[in-house]
Amino acid sequence: MNNPLLPLIIAPGIVKDYTDYASEGRWVDGNLVRFRGPYPEKIGGWESETDYTLLGKSRSVLLWRMLDQTDNIAIGTHSHLYLIQAGIQYDITPLRATTDPMANNSFATVNTSATVTVTDVAHGAVAGDYVFFSGVSVFNNVTIAGEYLVQTAATADIFTITAGTTANATGAGGGAAAIVNYLISTGNENATGGVGWGAGTYSRGGYGSAVTGDVDMTVWSLDNWGEDLVATPTGGGVYTWDASVGVGTRAALLTNAPDSAQFVRTNPDIRHMSAYGAHTGSVADPMNVRWCDQDDNTVWASTATNTAGSFRLSHGGQIISTIDSRGGTFIFTDTSLYLQAYSRPPFIFNFQLLAHDISILGQNSIIEKDGIVYWMGEDCFCLYNGRVVQIKSPVRRYVFDNINKTHAAKSFIGINEKFQEIWYFYPDGANEEPNRYVAFNYGNTSPDVWLIGALTRTCWADSQLFIDTPLAIGSDGTFYYHETGVDNDASAINPYIESGVIQLKEQEGGVGGSLMLMDRFIPDATVTGNMKLTLSLAKFPQDTETTKGPYTITPTTSKVSLRARARQLRIKLESDAVGDKWTLGQPRYRLTKSGGR
Repeated sequence: MNNPLLPLIIAPGIVKDYTDYASEGRWVDGNLVRFRGPYPEKIGGWESETDYTLLGKSRSVLLWRMLDQTDNIAIGTHSHLYLIQAGIQYDITPLRATTDPMANNSFATVNTSATVTVTDVAHGAVAGDYVFFSGVSVFNNVTIAGEYLVQTAATADIFTITAGTTANATGAGGGAAAIVNYLISTGNENATGGVGWGAGTYSRGGYGSAVTGDVDMTVWSLDNWGEDLVATPTGGGVYTWDASVGVGTRAALLTNAPDSAQFVRTNPDIRHMSAYGAHTGSVADPMNVRWCDQDDNTVWASTATNTAGSFRLSHGGQIISTIDSRGGTFIFTDTSLYLQAYSRPPFIFNFQLLAHDISILGQNSIIEKDGIVYWMGEDCFCLYNGRVVQIKSPVRRYVFDNINKTHAAKSFIGINEKFQEIWYFYPDGANEEPNRYVAFNYGNTSPDVWLIGALTRTCWADSQLFIDTPLAIGSDGTFYYHETGVDNDASAINPYIESGVIQLKEQEGGVGGSLMLMDRFIPDATVTGNMKLTLSLAKFPQDTETTKGPYTITPTTSKVSLRARARQLRIKLESDAVGDKWTLGQPRYRLTKSGGR
């Protein structure tokens, strides 16, 4: 009599933090795979947008639609602020200075060299800054127009750039109508040595002192004041881009705003703008919160007749991040969590301390969904739903034991609402940019359905308004639309998922021990193209596994025939061709008892 076919039952979600046998009946590794209910499937693909060229590492993105239905995307990199309007990219990086006009013939070349020496008294530029030239006459086979990177700044009056062509003569030129615009100083791509508690050696700096490593990395905070863009680079000035003036202008300093801030947020409901880590007027204060007058973002000095004001938080060394949610704005310092809530005049805002002894990795490692705030701490995934909760995660040690702590502040969180997923991106090992992710399925009834994978991205925005799918930006500045098709442009994305040990028994719920002969595997999958199945079998836990396969599963594959004697089994599903798409269902297999040795 034929033995019955047994179902292959593997619980959803990936487990990385437990031993082999502690993870029995679970998935233990994977990449670019999600779960539809209990069943794994290949995630959607992504397509690049080649019309945009972004200089610098992108850390922030904001989408908004104006009243006339004009669509905008703002992107902040460590060196630039960009606007994409109606599909066209504009550089709206603020200027710090302009020389108009420059002195006659301020440019000098050397024959056969592309290096151009520029003379401008007290230019204030340093290597790595950007400058924008106009009105320069062509000379010595060199055309200078547009934006250039400052290569060297040997003196206060001289700097060099690299032209697009080599000079055919030595000498000066450029004429008397040249104009140079100096973009605000280029920010830091990476954090530089921390000086506070928790940075460097044990107890370096006093408890509560600012950890400046995270602050030094430039992240633009992006928000809207009406239709205008409000943009603040970490520790820099508060800038606005005036939508009524249009794309021909750059962002400019907001009148009377604090001289510097870590970041700025606006609240359209109560019509206030708040600056966090705001300059007091005398000194930069990493724990100071300042807000403008209601409906007037150019009034920041508090008087008896307006609603402008300030408040200094007392717990922590610096404000790291904020996010709006039900009831107000949650403020994270490096040690504590506050709630900033509107209280009407005369106090305007009250600040309630919600929790001590917490941590948060960086400005963008936080997100809000349905009134719940999620964030990445220094060694855990957390949420606030009325109290601080450490999320149960079977991949927590896998992430935080391997995260690159030097660059951990670059970690960020994105949401993919269509699939009810929260994605945590982080750099691991020696990687300096976020190159891996774990994702938590907040809509699944099981609390521990987590995904893992490799994907290099530096910022993310979910589908909204005029964007039908999530968009993200890679570390090389490439713009991507996710959940589009099944491939990486024209290349395969190579997803896989691998199970832990599965004990082979004569019947479901039976007791293992005997050797079993597996002679048939019945796949159950929805497949477009191909899916590959590999079986790894062993007689004892420490034995070398015998590998069977990979077997190619097509839409018409009814069974896989094989002969393998074993007590335990692992399976791996993968694909590696363009156009492949698959969802696993409920596979079955046939076993026959085959002795005790």
